[in-house]
Amino acid sequence: MIYMAIGIPLQIAFIDTMELMFIFEIISVIIQILVVFVTFRTPVMVKGGFTLGFVPILKNYLNNGMFYDIFGLLPMNLVLI
Repeated sequence: MIYMAIGIPLQIAFIDTMELMFIFEIISVIIQILVVFVTFRTPVMVKGGFTLGFVPILKNYLNNGMFYDIFGLLPMNLVLI
């Protein structure tokens, strides 16, 4: 959502070369990867308490949106070029 609200208008208004657009896309993908890593450090509730264990977080993330986050990492405008 932030990308659509800020990134696309910036590209339309100010970025006129392919090199700058490519750099902007790389930065966007890096930020999205950081979001995935932050999700792995977010505690989940297990048996009435919170845990930072990798396996419980992975199980929770696989059941609750990891596919969508990984699919969202694909820069569609660069893939379609």
